[in-house]
Amino acid sequence: VDATNYAMLETGQPPHAFDYNNIKDGKIIVRLAKKGEKLVSIDETQCELQPDMLVIADPSGPVAIGGVMGGLATEVSISTTTILLEDAAFDPVSIRKTSRNLNLPSEAAYRFGRGVDIEQIDWASQRTAQLIVQASGGKIVEGVVDAYPGKIANNRMVTMRIGRVKKVLGIDVPQQTIFEILRGLGFSPQKNETDKILCTIPTWRGDITREIDLIEEVARIYGFDKISVSQKISIEVAPVDKRQKISEAVSGFLNGCGFYETITPGFCEEKTAKLITSAAIDGHLVVQDESSRTANLMRSSLIGSLLEILGRNYNSGNKNIKIYEIANVFKKQDGSHTEHCSLAALCDGDFRILKGAIEGGIKAVDGSIEVGFAAADVFWAKTGAQITMNGQKIGSAGVLKDKILYEMGIKASAVCAAEINFDVLAAVEKSTIKMKPLPKFPAISRDLSLIVDEPIQWQKIKEIIYSKAPGELEEIKFDGIYRGKPIPAGKKSVTVSLCFRDDDGTLKHQTVDGWEKDIVSTLGGTIGAELRKA
Repeated sequence: VDATNYAMLETGQPPHAFDYNNIKDGKIIVRLAKKGEKLVSIDETQCELQPDMLVIADPSGPVAIGGVMGGLATEVSISTTTILLEDAAFDPVSIRKTSRNLNLPSEAAYRFGRGVDIEQIDWASQRTAQLIVQASGGKIVEGVVDAYPGKIANNRMVTMRIGRVKKVLGIDVPQQTIFEILRGLGFSPQKNETDKILCTIPTWRGDITREIDLIEEVARIYGFDKISVSQKISIEVAPVDKRQKISEAVSGFLNGCGFYETITPGFCEEKTAKLITSAAIDGHLVVQDESSRTANLMRSSLIGSLLEILGRNYNSGNKNIKIYEIANVFKKQDGSHTEHCSLAALCDGDFRILKGAIEGGIKAVDGSIEVGFAAADVFWAKTGAQITMNGQKIGSAGVLKDKILYEMGIKASAVCAAEINFDVLAAVEKSTIKMKPLPKFPAISRDLSLIVDEPIQWQKIKEIIYSKAPGELEEIKFDGIYRGKPIPAGKKSVTVSLCFRDDDGTLKHQTVDGWEKDIVSTLGGTIGAELRKA
């Protein structure tokens, strides 16, 4: 075996050694495999052979996969005393296909799949036999079985035009140099006309079939470094589309929040459409495609597509899914159709994670945009909200109904989703960025724990605080919600953090106490909020 491997590296021709005593009746048959035939290769891989695969067989069945790998039954072992040596040339296309289909790569398949020199087989087999005798002893039995129908004559001719060399390479290569290069590569060049060179292609150069191949050989040996670089083409950089820049900004923010972008087909099943959209099925665009009898509706929402992705991940054991997509949706309207770009995001777990991601994604376009979430009825949500941008409705968000999760086979306790009209977001004119110096004076923070009715939304609390707060209010932060003792039933405790700062001087605690008192009083008068006692 070591001798055959050495011979393969030396000659480029992979030989194969069989244990002759394990070949039935001492007969070798080269044929195509029969349907249902199997073979265990020498690496103990169980191979199911196909009718288009070439095999080396004996009367009992396949003993090797031609050009790929030998069989375990006829493998040379320590007890082998008689060897049958095989050297061959196989069709490269057939070998590549067989090796790929069986997932059986090998050194032999690598070489046969690229073509070997058929004229060197006899010499290569003799060299292999010589190495075996030198390394292991024994003797070579007289006689060789040589099956070589349609012997290839060493007279493949390709003509190359000298003028064509200059036209392709763009430089003048001396004619004498061209002849020396071709002669050195074994092409036996002969000048048969003023501008033509006739080359005889040796059998070991199966890659040379056209004039351009010879020109490439000339360039390779002459030196690519001698081919001057032409003047660079002047290219005008096209301006980046505004929508593309906004899409990249939003995607970058969502990716940073741990969301993965998806790209899904623009179709959905009737079942999904009924679960996600309130529009009747006849309000959807239908694709007249007989090959697709299920997903034949153009989707009017991206949420259904994202739910299918989430379902597949859950079934595969992947949890904590956060995904989004920016793509077009389609709606039927007045006998025609409309389409617009939509952004949808989905995650399993806390709605606040999704809310923060959507709000941050919108503000990634322009930090001055006011994003609002107001309680609203959403068709697919058991708890829904309307998303607004500077007071304009652009989408909806919420926690998906349990029925939808059940119908789609998703075993998650809670799934949150949001979808906005991306075209509206892309049309926003970015405001001028304003700079201000770093603060010179310290800030004062105050935490308020407010007891409010259960239906009161954070957005409402935030709006009331801003309406009453002075200009020194720098930031409002939501810190959390608490339910349970000693909070009464039907109530909840919302903790708010307020940060005050005066750019012109140091604030006094007495001043901030007055602002805090006014804010709490206003909250109490509008939504009945009470300050929670320690």
